[in-house]
Amino acid sequence: MRSSPLDRFEVQRYERQRFSTLRWLLSIGIAMLPSLTAAAETPKWGDVGGVETVTVITENEDGESLETTIWIVMADGNGYIRTSRRSGWGANVMRNPAISVRVEGNDWHVLATVVEDEAERDRASEGFREKYGIEDAVIGIFRGFNPRIMRLDSRTAAAGKG
Repeated sequence: MRSSPLDRFEVQRYERQRFSTLRWLLSIGIAMLPSLTAAAETPKWGDVGGVETVTVITENEDGESLETTIWIVMADGNGYIRTSRRSGWGANVMRNPAISVRVEGNDWHVLATVVEDEAERDRASEGFREKYGIEDAVIGIFRGFNPRIMRLDSRTAAAGKG
């Protein structure tokens, strides 16, 4: 059975409508990308207070990624991590503080800011003692009692301060 010109016209109209709808959906998706990216780069530290460990992703001198599982605490609404002054990943952070932190499968792009203020260091240290208890004391023997404490800041917010 042959199709009539009217049938072909209907098919072409349907295909144009379908293409138009797909193009519209694609444009909406592309328009939303910046906001989705921004959300991934804005840490919500209150959401991770109960998480025991996170993975920090740093870059070695040769450009290779290094993933290290560490502890994290919240204090004053900020996320804090720490390392001994001898660790490889800590040296990577000192070379390039723009790191990623993986929390329950989500990567957040942050800036690790070394905390120099003693009161802020004390609050973060107290957070580690409260959260990890005796384990924190034992780790301190091996890590050293003057760790490098870093606050995890949003890269976007940190860029606005500079």
